[in-house]
Amino acid sequence: MQFGIFPIQWDTHWEDCVAECVLAEELGYDSVWIAEHHGRQETYWPCPLTALAAIGARTRRVRLGTAVLLLPLYHPVRVAEEGAMVDLISGGRLILGLAVGYREEEFSLMGLSLSERGSRMAEGVRIIHRLWTEEAVAHEGRHYPFPQTTLYPRPTQRPRPPIWMGGYVPAALKRAATQADAWFPGPVGPLPQLRGLRETYDKELRAAGKDPGTVERPLCREIYVARNAAQARRDATHFLAETYREDYLKWGHLDRPELTYAGKARDDVDYEALAKDRFIVGDPDQVIEAIGRFRDALGVTHLVGRMHVPGMTRDQAIASIRLFAEAVIPAFR
Repeated sequence: MQFGIFPIQWDTHWEDCVAECVLAEELGYDSVWIAEHHGRQETYWPCPLTALAAIGARTRRVRLGTAVLLLPLYHPVRVAEEGAMVDLISGGRLILGLAVGYREEEFSLMGLSLSERGSRMAEGVRIIHRLWTEEAVAHEGRHYPFPQTTLYPRPTQRPRPPIWMGGYVPAALKRAATQADAWFPGPVGPLPQLRGLRETYDKELRAAGKDPGTVERPLCREIYVARNAAQARRDATHFLAETYREDYLKWGHLDRPELTYAGKARDDVDYEALAKDRFIVGDPDQVIEAIGRFRDALGVTHLVGRMHVPGMTRDQAIASIRLFAEAVIPAFR
C-alpha cells in the first residue's frame, strides 16, 4: 500500500506546507496532495496546480496530486496546459484528481451554473485526454469549442498523467469508470457507504470493458496518530469534529440520507457520530487496525491522509506525520 498526506494549506502558512511536503518525502511517504475550495480562509487554497508546481520544484520523488481540482470551474485547455507544466517541472509525478464540485457559492463566484457541472466535467475531461495524447486537437462542444491546436509542452508521463475522479453519486462513479484511471473517494463517506459505492463502480468498470482488479484503489481519510490513545482521542475530538462542522456539515455535504445522524441538528452531531467508520485516529496499533479494515473492505492501494487541519498545532501535526511514517507505514510494506 502507498501513503500520501495533505499538508497544512491555508492562510499564510506556505513555507510550512512546503516543509511538510519535503518532510513527507524524507520519511518515505509516496505522495502529497493539495485540495481546492474558494472563499475559505482556513483548510483550502484556491490554486492546487500552482501550489504543486512549487512543491514539485522542492521535492524529487513524491507524486503530486490534486485532491481535488474542481474542473467545471476552469477551461479545460488551461488545466491541460498547467497540468502538463506541473508534470514537466516535477519530472513526471502529477496525478490529476478531479471532481465536479457542490458549493453553489463557488460556481456563482465564477459566473457559472451549478446545474451544468456534470456536462462541463464530462466534456472537459475528454478535452484533457485528447490534448495530452494527440498531436493536433480541435473541439466542437457545448461548453468549450476551440479551433485546432497543439499542446506544448506535453506531459512527461506517457501516454499521460493518471486521472483520478471523486464523487459519490451514480453519474460520478460512471465518469470515474469510463473517463478516469481510478475512483478517489473523499474523506466524508463512511465505510458501509463506500462498500456499496465500490460495488457500483466495479459494475461500471466491467460495463466499460475494464478489469476491476487492475485499477488503483485510492482513498482519502482524516488521520491522526499519537503515542497515547487517550491523547489522540482528546486532540481529534476537538479539531476534527470542529473542521467537519465548519466545512462539510455547514456546506450540506453530509445532508444526503445515507449520511444523516438520526435526525440530529448539525451542532449536535458529536465526535462519535462523525468519527465512526470515517476517521482514523488512535495510537499506532489502533491506526494499523483501522487501516486494515479499510484495506480489506475496499482493496485500498493508496491511502491519503489529511494530516494537518485547523485547530491542530504545527508540533501536533509534525509529530503525527512522523509517528505514522515510523510506526504505521512499515506494517503495510
